[in-house]
Amino acid sequence: PAEGAPPAGYDTAVVLEARDRAAAALLRQQLGEVDAGLLLMLPALSEVVVEVDGDRRVLTAADLDVRQVAAAGPLDPALLADRPTEERRATTWWVRWALPRPAGVPAVLHAPTPTDEPVDLPALLLASVPLDPSRRHVAPGPLCDTVVGHAAEAYARLVRDVAADGAPTAAVMALLPGPLPGGQLDAALRGAVVDRLRDTAFLPGRLTPAEALAVDGLPDAALPVLAPAVVGLLPPQWARCRELDRLGVRRCGLADLVDDLADLDRPAPWWGRLYEALAGADREALAGLPVPLADGRTVRGPRGVVVGADPAVAADLAALGVRVVDPAAGHPLLEALGAVPADPRALLALPAVRSAVEGSLDADRPEEVLAAVLPLVTAAGLAAGDAPWLAALALPDDEGGWSPAGELVLPGSALAGVLEPGALAAVDPAAVARWGEPVLAAVGALATFAVVVDEDLVLDPDVADLDLDAAAEWVGCTLDLLPDGDLPPAVPGFRAVRDLDLVAEDRWPQALRLLAGDPVLRAAVVEPARVLLPDGGVAPVPSYSAWWLGEHARLAGRRPGQLLAPGADRTLAGLLPPAPADELAGVDPVFLRALGMVTSPADLAAAPHHLPLVRAGVPVDGTAGPDSEGVPLAVPPGVERVLPDAPTWYVEHDELTVAGVGCDWWVDDAGTVHAATLDGLARGLAWAAGRWDLRLLVAAVLAEPGRVGELLAESAWDPPQPPPSPTVR
Repeated sequence: PAEGAPPAGYDTAVVLEARDRAAAALLRQQLGEVDAGLLLMLPALSEVVVEVDGDRRVLTAADLDVRQVAAAGPLDPALLADRPTEERRATTWWVRWALPRPAGVPAVLHAPTPTDEPVDLPALLLASVPLDPSRRHVAPGPLCDTVVGHAAEAYARLVRDVAADGAPTAAVMALLPGPLPGGQLDAALRGAVVDRLRDTAFLPGRLTPAEALAVDGLPDAALPVLAPAVVGLLPPQWARCRELDRLGVRRCGLADLVDDLADLDRPAPWWGRLYEALAGADREALAGLPVPLADGRTVRGPRGVVVGADPAVAADLAALGVRVVDPAAGHPLLEALGAVPADPRALLALPAVRSAVEGSLDADRPEEVLAAVLPLVTAAGLAAGDAPWLAALALPDDEGGWSPAGELVLPGSALAGVLEPGALAAVDPAAVARWGEPVLAAVGALATFAVVVDEDLVLDPDVADLDLDAAAEWVGCTLDLLPDGDLPPAVPGFRAVRDLDLVAEDRWPQALRLLAGDPVLRAAVVEPARVLLPDGGVAPVPSYSAWWLGEHARLAGRRPGQLLAPGADRTLAGLLPPAPADELAGVDPVFLRALGMVTSPADLAAAPHHLPLVRAGVPVDGTAGPDSEGVPLAVPPGVERVLPDAPTWYVEHDELTVAGVGCDWWVDDAGTVHAATLDGLARGLAWAAGRWDLRLLVAAVLAEPGRVGELLAESAWDPPQPPPSPTVR
């Protein structure tokens, strides 16, 4: 009790006196630390005035703009067993959070006055946490742990209430504990808060972190479409907050979510809306996006499915095993992810279409494949040779069956006119009338000769697999022209005309005109095959087509190499029979030379002593020499004055034949001259000496040996002639 009256304006005054100077100093320190936290601790107070040595501070509850969450409850006496006697009388615990922490209030525990224990959360904590005797630090133990647990529960409610009031995402995220504590109490408090928040429904949709799913890379526009279908899906702005990971929020990439969508059963329009919502997302993450098909199935991934197909076309494509997107789900995103637009050329390139074509001959209903493919070929405007694989398409033939298009000839075509009757079956005339020759030719039906292609043909008779007549023989002949090596050579870009062996014997002029008149066919004949040698070099050799025609084509019963081409050098007249010029009208000389037909002396397939064999049509290659032995004789005198390098002896024959053909002279592979006449001897000696231009002078010397001087004198006025080189093809 005290005498006197309270200060004006107050009903009660309590006056306390410090017991000594030390107490007064401590009191001044504590009064200096008084802050708005005291008003939060004692909510019945409306004002606190602190006046020390004339310095007056006023704290009012009206100035506090904070959200508060408080909690209290009974204490189990067992928790107080280790506390001082004066504290054992406590019967309740209490906690209070204030958000935001008032300005100037330190971020420490208030129990109820400030302590030295940091609490690094954005709210101010006031709690009945037990303190040590200094009243500055927490006293660890069961009581502390209990109050910290209640404080964490209250803080979780604070976070929930802030989120429920529609606070921005960033504001809610700012309330979540960070990974680095400020001290032992702060670490315990953070851990307890994280545990409570895992089961607190503060996330959008009243989700707890344990229920929520954060998807990295999900566009904002996709949330309204996916939220009803994906349990716990967080809005993208929340999913981007990595703070949620500490609270146990499940996190996955967009690609993982897309994979899980395959289990959804949704109508096609829903998928179309989803594609629109995902249009801006990462393309790689969407690779496995489910796609509803027109037949009711759903497939994983847009790659290879067809989008935008007309319903009638879709039905035909389905018969080929092509997957067609339900029209209600069509969207440009699918094309960006590998779906095939309903463009005829793109559809023809589909593996399913190609597989159906290649298996059409064995299909139960080849007409279904035909009905689906030919409209695409028509719409694509394909020409013959644009898609060689279409030659496997089964077409109805004129024998009532089905055959690959590439093995059928178009009736009435140029090719049909040069082949042996029945050599190839023809397309059913009804199919020609239905689809037209250009479309059937585009799928491989033959209007002219076809070309076989091999991009890397190995020239090995045991390896080369060519569906061509006498192909192994051509490979062998080609290898004979090339140097030996450890590895077989190869022909990159091999091209050859097929079915030449089916040409009728009396139709070769027409067949040659057909070959020469088509640029692709002509190139396959006249252009040499360029052989890549093992050492990296390149050697040109006659093409297969030119070789085959030279060996097997017949004009007037002769091979091309046994005929003079139209317009050939006049010096060859009478040497070989002429080819029928009227039948080869329009065929260019280059083409005829490629076949071996003679146009100039350089085209002869032999040196001069082979001419009798050439006239007789006997092959020159491999001819060994004279059929009889003959008698060795010395070369008559006088010849050495004309041909100093001529042989000094020769072999005389009463009757000289080579391969059964009569000859005046011959020079064998050893250089030995054989002769049956003086003129033949002169030619043989001149050829052997490399002075073919002196053959007539040598003949005159042999006929009149006594005039050798006179003849040599006359030859002084002859123009000089370079020695010729033998030409061998």
